[in-house]
Amino acid sequence: MWNKLPTEILHRVFLEIADPKDISNCQLTCKSWGRPAQYKLYNVVSFNGRDRDAVTRFINGSKREGTRPGELVKTLRLGDLFDEWNYRRYDDYLSHLANICPNVEELDAEHPVSSFWEDLAYVIITHWPNLKITPIPSQGTNVVEYALSLLQVRRSLTTIIILPRFYETLEGLKFITNLKYFTNLRYLLLTEATTGPNIDDLIQDCFKLEKLHANLLHNDDDVGNMEVSYDEFSKENRPHIKELTLEAHMGSNALNYIMGKFGCLEKLSLRLYKDFNLENHGLEWREIRRKFINYLLGLSSYNIYSECCLDLLYGLISLPYNISHMKITLTEELSHPLGPSCSIKSGEKNRVYVAIYYQPCSLRTQIVDMLEKVGKQVYKMNIETTGHLGQEGKDNIDYIIEDVIEHCTTLSYLDYSVSTFGKPLKKKKLRNESITGMVIRASKVESLQALSTWLPRLNRLKIYTTATFEEKEKDLFFIDMPHSSLKYLYLELEAGMDLDNTLPSNALEQHYRHPSEIVIPQYKIYVKLYTETFGERYFLITKNRDRKSEIQETQKIEVGSTTYSIKINCRDLETFCIKMESTCVTLHFKNNFKQTYVI
Repeated sequence: MWNKLPTEILHRVFLEIADPKDISNCQLTCKSWGRPAQYKLYNVVSFNGRDRDAVTRFINGSKREGTRPGELVKTLRLGDLFDEWNYRRYDDYLSHLANICPNVEELDAEHPVSSFWEDLAYVIITHWPNLKITPIPSQGTNVVEYALSLLQVRRSLTTIIILPRFYETLEGLKFITNLKYFTNLRYLLLTEATTGPNIDDLIQDCFKLEKLHANLLHNDDDVGNMEVSYDEFSKENRPHIKELTLEAHMGSNALNYIMGKFGCLEKLSLRLYKDFNLENHGLEWREIRRKFINYLLGLSSYNIYSECCLDLLYGLISLPYNISHMKITLTEELSHPLGPSCSIKSGEKNRVYVAIYYQPCSLRTQIVDMLEKVGKQVYKMNIETTGHLGQEGKDNIDYIIEDVIEHCTTLSYLDYSVSTFGKPLKKKKLRNESITGMVIRASKVESLQALSTWLPRLNRLKIYTTATFEEKEKDLFFIDMPHSSLKYLYLELEAGMDLDNTLPSNALEQHYRHPSEIVIPQYKIYVKLYTETFGERYFLITKNRDRKSEIQETQKIEVGSTTYSIKINCRDLETFCIKMESTCVTLHFKNNFKQTYVI
């Protein structure tokens, strides 16, 4: 039956097969599958690294093949074969590849030298007249050679990248002003900061342009001088750009420019930088913000990053929008410590994904103010830290969980990363009945008892922490949550060992001299588990130097030098899973039925 299928159908089948080995097996199974399989195998050819032999093998192999598989190549990725370190060794390979692969439409290379473009211009004339995409030019690219290459394919080229060097030479300026002759241009990337009028000139001449990446930084005044106004009822024709990526200063000028000039947008990626000389909190700004948010509602996709400002987030949440997922990060990587930065991504069914970045030294009142305004509309939340926090940062992260529990009354899931999960800091009672799932990632967990009263409906809890095998401390972990509704508990321990107390005095010296001869003593882990349904039960997990693990139910905990315990007190627990190194044990307690799994 498969032999009777047309080649076009088989070609579609092989598009769904990702593994080249499977395609090769199909070729061996049926002769009629040979050509469709080659479409898949040779559609994209990549050379990774500086493997000259791979290029040579491909060239020689393609010459020997009677079916000329090189004719099937549409995308050719050259890697770093033509950068400044390798160009002299591979400069003649481009013409050989073009001769073998005459139908290439997309060409990619990493940091090609300037001379590469001169060679490419010749190859385009002789072999690749229909090239659509060329490599990204390096900063030192010669403008004349680059422009000469692109002009050879002005009727087929779909993507052009304009570097800052183009604005520094007469030849570069001539090239920019003649983009209208690239009749198939779909994507234009302007890396240099430009002005609104310049962008307008370019997009008005490029009638097929669908995707634009531009930068308006330091030129926002030019945008304002255009007196762009947004009329939501206007029917006049606008540029048919479907996807826009833009960097600009926060303010009414930039937002008005976007709304007034790009009325057919489907996707918007916008990065707004705070203008500290501009007061954005007047009536005019609030009105522009309202119009811009309504404008966003008509887009199929958007990604907005605003530096040192949460105004757009507050405006968006004032409409019938909910936050599907919020991520709060305390980080030192922010370039401006004067305020939080925010990223907003569109989701499905009037939901958005939000990421907010604070400096570790940010005032706690800033975080509380944000949670008071938007906390009731958050369904899932992640809280994490990066870098060195300092004491102020540690105080903030310790308070955040209590503020979240107090203000996020519709939150269902919380992922909380902290160095130490300590005891409650607030004396007042907290209670949140919406959170049912939680993940705690902490180097040290001091107490979980407060979660029983804070989160009465919590039924799934995952804990990632460390446990050190010390001679004096035998309790690795204690989970005391007698009043919780916990049904599922997952505990992952990153095991450490107090080698000074556990091993012989000369063990470390022996380890450095003969690593394979060191013998770590066998240890035993007891799990003491108490629930109202099944009472008190004991389980023993053993693990020796050979990484063999066993589990069995016992009657009590035995005391010994290599014996440690994990104690759990949960009222309604049904499933407990513990993972440590290569050992993973799952215990199911339901209807007096127990299952164990050891990995």
